[in-house]
Amino acid sequence: MTAVNVISTKDGIHLFADTASYDVDGKVLGFRSKLRAIGTAGAALAGSGIGPLIDAVFGALSGARSFAELVERLPACFIEAAGRFAGALEGLPTEVEIYAAGYAGGKASVVSLKGDARSPSDAQVIAMPAGTWAFQPSPQHDGFNAVGKLTVAGLEAMNKHGENMPLDLVPAYASTILQIQRHSKTGYGQLAGGMGAYVVGGSGELMTCWPDGQVSSRLLVHWDDVIGERIMPECYRKESAT
Repeated sequence: MTAVNVISTKDGIHLFADTASYDVDGKVLGFRSKLRAIGTAGAALAGSGIGPLIDAVFGALSGARSFAELVERLPACFIEAAGRFAGALEGLPTEVEIYAAGYAGGKASVVSLKGDARSPSDAQVIAMPAGTWAFQPSPQHDGFNAVGKLTVAGLEAMNKHGENMPLDLVPAYASTILQIQRHSKTGYGQLAGGMGAYVVGGSGELMTCWPDGQVSSRLLVHWDDVIGERIMPECYRKESAT
């Protein structure tokens, strides 16, 4: 799976992700946003899995008039989209994960749908607890070993704020997490007989749902990855060149 993350703070709900799409060998197919604002519902979506299928779900939910309506329609939209792409799933990883974030009754809410495109009716929709941080790497996470400038102490200093994290720290925190994920190898290349692949690339994007129903977005970081090639994090390029 790709780098899709969500954190909830007292000021807003923040989703952040990379933009790379890749094949089972870990080669980049293209770049697309994995985040979508649903302005009519004051909500934001983030998804990882088969890009066209995720985009179809996003499109089907684009007319939702409230966060509650969006959450109610999410499972059916996933089932419909999975049926539409059923004939194109051969050889592809079919796990899908979608986060929906927004405010219901004035309270922050994050819902996660996890399922398999081959059996979409079995997908589980889970309401995540308030203050949930969907990705919290431990100091043992392999990305820490590669990204020297991102110290364990620095990340722990930001983590200690939890849902009270100041707004000015959120972009730095999100960028840090994405860099750690970028330097962490996944099993995708193994499906083609390789040794795994790095799959976080393109750009890093941040989208925030605010309590007043507004949704904003910003670019966090851009990487110079190339379509048709595998992603190679910067520090490993330096190592291979020496």
